[in-house]
Amino acid sequence: MRTISVAVAICVLSTAGLAAAQPIFHDQFDSYSGTYLAASSAGVWILDGCNDGRLGGDPFSGTKAVADWKDGSTNLRLGYRNRHDLTAAEMANAAVVHGGTPTCVNGTDDNPLVFTFYIELGPKTSNVYYHLLNIYTELSCGSERAPTPMLIADCTGKIRPHLNLEGDGQPHRSIAIGQIAWADTDPCDPPTSQVPQNFRLTVYDGLRWKILQSPVDMHTCGAYNFVTATVKTATIDLELKSFYNGSTCTGDAGGNRITYTTSIAREYTGPFTAVKIGGIPRDPADGTGCWGQDNAPVNAYPTQGTDIDDVLLQGGEAYDIPAPCDETGACCLPDRVTCQQVPASVCAGIEGATFKGTATICGVGPGKCCADVPFDADFDGDVDMADFAKLQRCLTIGGGTVADECKCIDFDDSGAIDATEVEKFALCASGEGIP
Repeated sequence: MRTISVAVAICVLSTAGLAAAQPIFHDQFDSYSGTYLAASSAGVWILDGCNDGRLGGDPFSGTKAVADWKDGSTNLRLGYRNRHDLTAAEMANAAVVHGGTPTCVNGTDDNPLVFTFYIELGPKTSNVYYHLLNIYTELSCGSERAPTPMLIADCTGKIRPHLNLEGDGQPHRSIAIGQIAWADTDPCDPPTSQVPQNFRLTVYDGLRWKILQSPVDMHTCGAYNFVTATVKTATIDLELKSFYNGSTCTGDAGGNRITYTTSIAREYTGPFTAVKIGGIPRDPADGTGCWGQDNAPVNAYPTQGTDIDDVLLQGGEAYDIPAPCDETGACCLPDRVTCQQVPASVCAGIEGATFKGTATICGVGPGKCCADVPFDADFDGDVDMADFAKLQRCLTIGGGTVADECKCIDFDDSGAIDATEVEKFALCASGEGIP
Protein backbone atom coordinates (compact mmCIF):
# COMPACT_ATOMS: atom_id res chain seq x y z
CA MET A 1 0.00 0.00 0.00
CA ARG A 2 1.29 3.45 -0.87
CA THR A 3 1.90 5.76 2.07
CA ILE A 4 2.24 9.50 2.11
CA SER A 5 5.01 10.93 4.27
CA VAL A 6 6.60 14.34 4.15
CA ALA A 7 8.99 15.78 6.74
CA VAL A 8 8.54 19.46 6.05
CA ALA A 9 11.46 21.73 6.97
CA ILE A 10 13.34 24.60 5.40
CA CYS A 11 13.99 24.06 1.68
CA VAL A 12 17.55 24.55 0.44
CA LEU A 13 16.69 27.60 -1.64
CA SER A 14 14.02 29.02 0.70
CA THR A 15 14.12 32.06 2.92
CA ALA A 16 12.37 32.19 6.27
CA GLY A 17 10.21 35.13 7.26
CA LEU A 18 9.28 36.48 10.65
CA ALA A 19 6.22 35.32 12.58
CA ALA A 20 3.06 36.91 11.19
CA ALA A 21 0.56 38.75 13.34
CA GLN A 22 -2.41 38.00 11.07
CA PRO A 23 -4.15 34.62 10.81
CA ILE A 24 -3.97 32.68 7.57
CA PHE A 25 -7.75 32.35 7.43
CA HIS A 26 -10.58 33.43 9.70
CA ASP A 27 -14.32 33.23 9.15
CA GLN A 28 -15.96 34.58 12.26
CA PHE A 29 -19.62 34.84 11.42
CA ASP A 30 -20.55 34.75 15.09
CA SER A 31 -18.47 35.59 18.13
CA TYR A 32 -18.68 33.92 21.51
CA SER A 33 -20.15 36.30 24.07
CA GLY A 34 -20.92 34.76 27.40
CA THR A 35 -23.49 32.02 27.92
CA TYR A 36 -24.78 31.91 24.35
CA LEU A 37 -23.52 32.98 20.98
CA ALA A 38 -24.71 36.13 19.26
CA ALA A 39 -28.27 35.85 17.98
CA SER A 40 -27.65 37.46 14.60
CA SER A 41 -25.26 36.31 11.92
CA ALA A 42 -24.43 37.10 8.32
CA GLY A 43 -23.35 33.65 7.26
CA VAL A 44 -22.10 30.28 8.36
CA TRP A 45 -20.33 27.15 7.17
CA ILE A 46 -23.24 24.75 6.95
CA LEU A 47 -24.51 21.64 5.22
CA ASP A 48 -27.81 21.65 3.43
CA GLY A 49 -29.99 18.64 2.71
CA CYS A 50 -28.64 18.05 -0.80
CA ASN A 51 -25.00 19.12 -0.83
CA ASP A 52 -23.61 17.52 2.31
CA GLY A 53 -20.80 15.10 1.61
CA ARG A 54 -20.35 16.25 -1.98
CA LEU A 55 -16.97 17.92 -1.58
CA GLY A 56 -15.42 16.31 -4.65
CA GLY A 57 -17.16 18.79 -6.95
CA ASP A 58 -17.04 22.55 -7.19
CA PRO A 59 -17.53 24.59 -4.04
CA PHE A 60 -20.98 26.10 -3.70
CA SER A 61 -22.08 29.34 -2.12
CA GLY A 62 -25.03 31.67 -2.09
CA THR A 63 -27.89 32.97 -0.01
CA LYS A 64 -30.14 30.57 1.84
CA ALA A 65 -32.82 30.97 4.47
CA VAL A 66 -31.40 28.74 7.20
CA ALA A 67 -33.00 28.73 10.62
CA ASP A 68 -30.67 29.77 13.43
CA TRP A 69 -31.70 28.16 16.71
CA LYS A 70 -28.88 29.60 18.82
CA ASP A 71 -31.08 31.63 21.14
CA GLY A 72 -34.39 29.83 20.68
CA SER A 73 -35.63 32.12 17.93
CA THR A 74 -35.39 31.96 14.15
CA ASN A 75 -32.66 34.23 12.81
CA LEU A 76 -31.99 33.67 9.13
CA ARG A 77 -28.43 33.08 8.07
CA LEU A 78 -27.82 34.80 4.78
CA GLY A 79 -24.93 32.82 3.35
CA TYR A 80 -23.35 29.41 3.36
CA ARG A 81 -20.48 27.58 1.70
CA ASN A 82 -18.47 24.43 2.22
CA ARG A 83 -15.01 25.12 0.83
CA HIS A 84 -12.36 27.81 0.87
CA ASP A 85 -9.19 27.60 -1.21
CA LEU A 86 -6.39 29.45 0.57
CA THR A 87 -4.91 32.36 -1.38
CA ALA A 88 -1.23 33.28 -1.65
CA ALA A 89 -1.91 36.45 0.33
CA GLU A 90 -3.52 34.45 3.13
CA MET A 91 -0.74 31.86 3.24
CA ALA A 92 1.83 34.68 3.41
CA ASN A 93 0.51 35.23 6.96
CA ALA A 94 1.95 31.90 8.12
CA ALA A 95 4.41 32.09 11.01
CA VAL A 96 7.27 31.27 8.63
CA VAL A 97 7.26 31.74 4.85
CA HIS A 98 9.69 29.90 2.57
CA GLY A 99 10.22 31.18 -0.95
CA GLY A 100 8.42 33.84 -2.94
CA THR A 101 4.72 33.17 -3.58
CA PRO A 102 3.22 30.63 -1.14
CA THR A 103 1.20 27.79 -2.64
CA CYS A 104 0.60 25.63 0.45
CA VAL A 105 0.93 25.52 4.22
CA ASN A 106 1.82 22.87 6.77
CA GLY A 107 2.53 22.45 10.45
CA THR A 108 5.87 21.56 12.01
CA ASP A 109 7.08 20.99 15.55
CA ASP A 110 8.76 24.41 15.48
CA ASN A 111 5.78 26.17 13.89
CA PRO A 112 2.54 24.23 14.43
CA LEU A 113 -0.45 24.96 12.20
CA VAL A 114 -3.32 25.72 14.58
CA PHE A 115 -6.84 24.99 13.30
CA THR A 116 -9.77 26.00 15.50
CA PHE A 117 -13.54 26.02 15.01
CA TYR A 118 -16.71 25.17 16.85
CA ILE A 119 -19.35 22.60 16.00
CA GLU A 120 -22.88 23.49 16.99
CA LEU A 121 -24.89 20.33 17.55
CA GLY A 122 -28.14 22.26 18.15
CA PRO A 123 -30.94 23.16 18.09
CA LYS A 124 -31.41 25.73 20.86
CA THR A 125 -29.23 25.26 23.92
CA SER A 126 -29.35 21.48 23.89
CA ASN A 127 -30.15 18.76 21.40
CA VAL A 128 -31.01 15.34 22.80
CA TYR A 129 -30.52 13.95 19.27
CA TYR A 130 -27.03 15.35 18.76
CA HIS A 131 -25.51 11.87 18.80
CA LEU A 132 -27.34 11.16 15.51
CA LEU A 133 -25.58 13.91 13.54
CA ASN A 134 -22.79 13.85 10.95
CA ILE A 135 -20.65 16.93 10.44
CA TYR A 136 -16.91 17.50 10.09
CA THR A 137 -14.33 19.94 8.76
CA GLU A 138 -11.19 19.25 6.75
CA LEU A 139 -7.74 20.55 5.96
CA SER A 140 -6.82 19.12 2.58
CA CYS A 141 -4.68 19.53 -0.50
CA GLY A 142 -6.58 20.58 -3.63
CA SER A 143 -9.83 18.73 -4.26
CA GLU A 144 -8.81 15.76 -2.10
CA ARG A 145 -11.22 14.76 0.66
CA ALA A 146 -11.61 12.21 3.40
CA PRO A 147 -13.39 9.11 2.02
CA THR A 148 -16.67 7.92 3.56
CA PRO A 149 -17.10 4.30 2.38
CA MET A 150 -20.02 2.48 3.94
CA LEU A 151 -20.59 -0.96 5.39
CA ILE A 152 -24.08 -2.43 5.80
CA ALA A 153 -25.56 -3.95 8.96
CA ASP A 154 -28.81 -5.92 9.09
CA CYS A 155 -30.50 -4.96 12.35
CA THR A 156 -33.29 -7.57 12.49
CA GLY A 157 -34.57 -6.55 9.10
CA LYS A 158 -33.59 -2.88 9.33
CA ILE A 159 -30.71 -2.19 6.94
CA ARG A 160 -28.34 0.35 8.49
CA PRO A 161 -25.22 1.71 6.78
CA HIS A 162 -22.23 2.69 8.87
CA LEU A 163 -18.84 4.21 8.12
CA ASN A 164 -15.91 1.92 7.36
CA LEU A 165 -13.33 3.25 9.80
CA GLU A 166 -10.52 1.76 7.69
CA GLY A 167 -11.39 4.20 4.90
CA ASP A 168 -11.06 3.02 1.32
CA GLY A 169 -7.62 1.44 1.80
CA GLN A 170 -5.79 4.33 0.16
CA PRO A 171 -4.11 7.36 1.75
CA HIS A 172 -5.65 10.75 1.06
CA ARG A 173 -4.28 14.28 1.36
CA SER A 174 -6.75 15.25 4.04
CA ILE A 175 -7.20 15.57 7.78
CA ALA A 176 -10.85 15.66 8.91
CA ILE A 177 -12.27 16.39 12.36
CA GLY A 178 -15.85 16.38 13.60
CA GLN A 179 -18.64 14.19 14.91
CA ILE A 180 -19.94 11.39 12.70
CA ALA A 181 -22.84 9.27 13.91
CA TRP A 182 -22.22 6.83 11.08
CA ALA A 183 -18.84 6.04 12.61
CA ASP A 184 -20.79 3.78 14.98
CA THR A 185 -19.41 0.28 14.38
CA ASP A 186 -22.52 -1.37 15.86
CA PRO A 187 -25.58 0.48 14.52
CA CYS A 188 -27.88 -2.29 15.80
CA ASP A 189 -27.19 -1.29 19.41
CA PRO A 190 -29.15 -0.16 21.34
CA PRO A 191 -31.95 -2.45 20.13
CA THR A 192 -34.61 0.14 20.99
CA SER A 193 -33.51 2.49 18.19
CA GLN A 194 -31.12 0.49 15.99
CA VAL A 195 -29.63 3.55 14.29
CA PRO A 196 -25.97 4.62 14.11
CA GLN A 197 -25.06 7.04 16.87
CA ASN A 198 -21.87 8.57 18.19
CA PHE A 199 -21.10 11.31 20.70
CA ARG A 200 -17.32 11.45 20.42
CA LEU A 201 -14.94 13.47 18.31
CA THR A 202 -14.07 11.56 15.14
CA VAL A 203 -10.88 12.16 13.14
CA TYR A 204 -9.55 11.09 9.73
CA ASP A 205 -5.73 11.01 9.87
CA GLY A 206 -5.06 10.65 6.14
CA LEU A 207 -5.58 6.89 6.01
CA ARG A 208 -8.34 5.82 8.40
CA TRP A 209 -11.04 7.20 10.69
CA LYS A 210 -10.67 7.17 14.48
CA ILE A 211 -13.34 7.54 17.16
CA LEU A 212 -11.50 9.31 19.97
CA GLN A 213 -12.59 7.22 22.93
CA SER A 214 -9.29 5.87 24.29
CA PRO A 215 -7.02 6.75 26.02
CA VAL A 216 -9.10 9.96 26.36
CA ASP A 217 -12.87 9.96 25.86
CA MET A 218 -13.41 13.08 23.69
CA HIS A 219 -17.10 13.44 24.56
CA THR A 220 -19.09 15.93 22.45
CA CYS A 221 -22.09 17.85 23.72
CA GLY A 222 -25.55 18.63 22.38
CA ALA A 223 -24.76 22.30 22.03
CA TYR A 224 -21.38 23.94 21.35
CA ASN A 225 -18.11 22.07 20.90
CA PHE A 226 -14.95 24.15 20.52
CA VAL A 227 -12.16 22.24 18.78
CA THR A 228 -8.45 23.13 18.52
CA ALA A 229 -6.24 20.97 16.30
CA THR A 230 -2.52 21.75 16.59
CA VAL A 231 -0.92 20.19 13.52
CA LYS A 232 2.77 19.39 13.98
CA THR A 233 5.34 17.52 11.89
CA ALA A 234 4.05 14.02 12.61
CA THR A 235 1.28 14.49 15.18
CA ILE A 236 -1.96 16.37 15.83
CA ASP A 237 -2.71 17.64 19.32
CA LEU A 238 -6.48 17.86 19.83
CA GLU A 239 -8.41 19.85 22.39
CA LEU A 240 -12.20 19.69 22.79
CA LYS A 241 -14.10 22.11 25.01
CA SER A 242 -17.71 20.98 25.32
CA PHE A 243 -20.38 23.40 26.47
CA TYR A 244 -21.93 21.75 29.51
CA ASN A 245 -25.73 21.84 29.69
CA GLY A 246 -26.33 19.69 32.74
CA SER A 247 -27.91 16.70 31.05
CA THR A 248 -26.21 15.34 27.94
CA CYS A 249 -22.55 15.86 28.83
CA THR A 250 -20.52 14.23 31.55
CA GLY A 251 -18.64 16.34 34.08
CA ASP A 252 -19.21 18.47 37.11
CA ALA A 253 -22.66 20.03 37.15
CA GLY A 254 -21.28 23.42 38.12
CA GLY A 255 -18.95 23.84 35.17
CA ASN A 256 -19.70 25.59 31.90
CA ARG A 257 -17.15 23.69 29.83
CA ILE A 258 -15.38 20.37 30.00
CA THR A 259 -11.95 20.21 28.36
CA TYR A 260 -10.46 17.06 26.85
CA THR A 261 -7.03 16.74 25.23
CA THR A 262 -5.30 13.97 23.30
CA SER A 263 -2.75 13.48 20.51
CA ILE A 264 -2.76 11.28 17.40
CA ALA A 265 -0.23 10.47 14.67
CA ARG A 266 -0.51 12.02 11.19
CA GLU A 267 -0.70 9.49 8.38
CA TYR A 268 -0.83 12.31 5.84
CA THR A 269 2.02 14.66 6.62
CA GLY A 270 1.97 16.70 3.43
CA PRO A 271 0.83 20.30 2.87
CA PHE A 272 -2.65 21.85 2.74
CA THR A 273 -4.29 24.32 0.37
CA ALA A 274 -7.98 24.31 1.37
CA VAL A 275 -10.41 24.33 4.28
CA LYS A 276 -13.69 22.42 3.82
CA ILE A 277 -16.69 21.06 5.65
CA GLY A 278 -18.49 17.82 4.92
CA GLY A 279 -21.26 15.48 5.91
CA ILE A 280 -22.54 12.15 4.70
CA PRO A 281 -24.55 12.00 1.44
CA ARG A 282 -27.91 10.28 1.51
CA ASP A 283 -26.84 7.82 -1.17
CA PRO A 284 -23.20 6.84 -0.56
CA ALA A 285 -22.99 5.59 -4.16
CA ASP A 286 -23.47 8.95 -5.84
CA GLY A 287 -24.42 11.54 -3.24
CA THR A 288 -27.25 12.93 -5.36
CA GLY A 289 -30.13 12.20 -3.01
CA CYS A 290 -31.49 15.01 -0.87
CA TRP A 291 -32.18 14.60 2.81
CA GLY A 292 -35.44 16.03 4.08
CA GLN A 293 -36.75 16.89 7.51
CA ASP A 294 -38.93 13.78 7.39
CA ASN A 295 -36.30 11.28 6.21
CA ALA A 296 -33.16 12.46 7.96
CA PRO A 297 -32.74 10.63 11.27
CA VAL A 298 -28.97 10.72 10.81
CA ASN A 299 -27.79 13.93 9.20
CA ALA A 300 -26.74 17.52 9.71
CA TYR A 301 -29.79 19.33 8.42
CA PRO A 302 -29.87 23.15 8.65
CA THR A 303 -33.10 23.43 10.61
CA GLN A 304 -31.56 21.25 13.31
CA GLY A 305 -29.13 24.09 13.96
CA THR A 306 -26.07 22.04 13.06
CA ASP A 307 -23.17 24.02 11.71
CA ILE A 308 -19.47 24.86 11.91
CA ASP A 309 -18.37 28.41 12.61
CA ASP A 310 -15.48 30.57 13.89
CA VAL A 311 -13.10 28.79 11.52
CA LEU A 312 -9.55 29.99 12.26
CA LEU A 313 -6.25 28.85 10.73
CA GLN A 314 -2.98 30.37 11.94
CA GLY A 315 0.73 29.74 12.47
CA GLY A 316 2.44 26.99 10.49
CA GLU A 317 4.86 27.31 7.60
CA ALA A 318 4.11 28.34 4.01
CA TYR A 319 5.97 26.98 0.98
CA ASP A 320 6.43 28.01 -2.64
CA ILE A 321 6.02 24.59 -4.27
CA PRO A 322 4.75 24.30 -7.86
CA ALA A 323 1.55 22.22 -8.05
CA PRO A 324 1.83 21.04 -4.40
CA CYS A 325 -1.18 18.73 -4.68
CA ASP A 326 -0.05 16.90 -7.81
CA GLU A 327 1.70 13.53 -7.67
CA THR A 328 5.07 15.27 -7.58
CA GLY A 329 8.23 14.63 -5.63
CA ALA A 330 11.86 15.62 -5.32
CA CYS A 331 13.88 14.84 -8.46
CA CYS A 332 17.64 14.96 -7.85
CA LEU A 333 19.58 15.86 -10.98
CA PRO A 334 22.91 14.23 -11.95
CA ASP A 335 24.98 16.92 -10.22
CA ARG A 336 23.57 15.58 -6.91
CA VAL A 337 22.84 19.14 -5.76
CA THR A 338 20.14 20.54 -8.05
CA CYS A 339 16.59 19.45 -7.31
CA GLN A 340 13.30 19.87 -9.16
CA GLN A 341 9.74 19.32 -7.92
CA VAL A 342 8.24 17.22 -10.75
CA PRO A 343 6.14 14.07 -11.35
CA ALA A 344 7.96 10.73 -11.39
CA SER A 345 7.44 10.40 -15.15
CA VAL A 346 9.22 13.69 -15.82
CA CYS A 347 12.12 12.77 -13.54
CA ALA A 348 12.46 9.39 -15.28
CA GLY A 349 13.04 11.24 -18.55
CA ILE A 350 16.07 13.09 -17.18
CA GLU A 351 19.24 11.03 -17.67
CA GLY A 352 20.99 10.31 -14.40
CA ALA A 353 18.25 11.85 -12.24
CA THR A 354 16.83 10.11 -9.16
CA PHE A 355 13.19 10.40 -8.03
CA LYS A 356 12.99 10.45 -4.22
CA GLY A 357 9.32 9.51 -4.03
CA THR A 358 5.84 11.00 -4.29
CA ALA A 359 5.21 13.91 -1.90
CA THR A 360 8.89 14.34 -1.00
CA ILE A 361 10.09 17.94 -1.09
CA CYS A 362 13.39 19.26 -2.43
CA GLY A 363 15.93 19.81 0.31
CA VAL A 364 13.80 18.19 2.99
CA GLY A 365 14.37 14.82 4.66
CA PRO A 366 14.17 12.03 2.06
CA GLY A 367 13.99 14.71 -0.66
CA LYS A 368 17.55 15.81 -0.06
CA CYS A 369 19.77 15.25 -3.06
CA CYS A 370 22.32 13.39 -0.99
CA ALA A 371 24.19 10.13 -1.40
CA ASP A 372 22.48 6.96 -0.20
CA VAL A 373 25.36 6.48 2.27
CA PRO A 374 25.44 9.41 4.73
CA PHE A 375 28.57 11.62 4.55
CA ASP A 376 29.62 10.25 1.15
CA ALA A 377 30.32 13.80 -0.01
CA ASP A 378 31.99 12.84 -3.29
CA PHE A 379 29.40 10.16 -4.19
CA ASP A 380 32.02 7.44 -4.74
CA GLY A 381 30.24 4.83 -2.63
CA ASP A 382 32.44 4.98 0.48
CA VAL A 383 33.20 7.28 3.41
CA ASP A 384 36.91 8.07 3.56
CA MET A 385 39.44 10.87 4.11
CA ALA A 386 38.22 12.79 1.06
CA ASP A 387 34.80 13.00 2.68
CA PHE A 388 36.37 13.92 6.03
CA ALA A 389 38.05 16.88 4.36
CA LYS A 390 34.66 18.23 3.33
CA LEU A 391 33.28 17.57 6.81
CA GLN A 392 36.08 19.73 8.23
CA ARG A 393 35.31 22.55 5.81
CA CYS A 394 31.63 22.43 6.73
CA LEU A 395 31.94 22.39 10.53
CA THR A 396 30.05 25.20 12.28
CA ILE A 397 31.32 24.52 15.81
CA GLY A 398 32.90 27.97 15.89
CA GLY A 399 29.70 29.60 14.65
CA GLY A 400 28.12 30.36 11.32
CA THR A 401 25.39 28.77 9.22
CA VAL A 402 25.35 25.61 7.13
CA ALA A 403 26.26 26.39 3.51
CA ASP A 404 24.09 24.94 0.74
CA GLU A 405 26.86 22.57 -0.37
CA CYS A 406 27.04 21.24 3.22
CA LYS A 407 23.33 20.55 3.75
CA CYS A 408 23.72 16.81 3.18
CA ILE A 409 26.29 16.61 5.99
CA ASP A 410 23.84 18.12 8.50
CA PHE A 411 22.74 14.65 9.56
CA ASP A 412 20.14 15.68 12.15
CA ASP A 413 18.83 18.74 10.28
CA SER A 414 19.76 20.90 13.27
CA GLY A 415 21.11 23.80 11.24
CA ALA A 416 24.59 23.12 12.58
CA ILE A 417 27.40 20.71 11.77
CA ASP A 418 29.00 19.81 15.06
CA ALA A 419 29.95 16.91 17.34
CA THR A 420 26.85 14.94 16.31
CA GLU A 421 27.99 14.81 12.69
CA VAL A 422 31.58 13.99 13.69
CA GLU A 423 30.35 11.04 15.76
CA LYS A 424 28.08 9.72 13.00
CA PHE A 425 30.83 10.21 10.43
CA ALA A 426 33.17 8.03 12.49
CA LEU A 427 30.63 5.20 12.49
CA CYS A 428 30.21 5.34 8.72
CA ALA A 429 33.93 5.62 8.05
CA SER A 430 34.81 2.71 10.33
CA GLY A 431 32.09 0.50 8.93
CA GLU A 432 30.56 -0.11 12.36
CA GLY A 433 27.20 1.17 11.27
CA ILE A 434 25.42 3.41 8.86
CA PRO A 435 22.79 5.49 10.67
